[in-house]
Amino acid sequence: MRSEAWVQVQEQVSRFPGDPYLLTVTAENRPHCGSVAVRCDDARCLLIVPAPSSWPGSAASGYCQVSLVWPPPAPGGHSLIIDGDAHNVPGAGEQMLAIDPTRAVLYRRGPGLADPDASCSSDCIPILSP
Repeated sequence: MRSEAWVQVQEQVSRFPGDPYLLTVTAENRPHCGSVAVRCDDARCLLIVPAPSSWPGSAASGYCQVSLVWPPPAPGGHSLIIDGDAHNVPGAGEQMLAIDPTRAVLYRRGPGLADPDASCSSDCIPILSP
């Protein structure tokens, strides 16, 4: 990821209070969601989160794409959604995931801006595009 894009992702992460939800797919092809603490690894431009207990089976089955979702900080505000590719990180004790962001957007339900080229039909502000 380009450093300017990483700076934008990191700035948005720092603006959202609380922990995001990590969305994954289990080895049984079922969705899984849980709240996680996230930290930024600036040296490698990665987001680091605890791995869910279902992660080993997910990764073995090839389900390595994940999403992080921060709810809006106030009613009517934007949510932050970051999609990325995840892989295991060796750690002390707890299994961790390193997420390489591939797409990030500020999303708010409702009519979007009058941009016919926008990829989002709601009120979306792209942060990082593929």
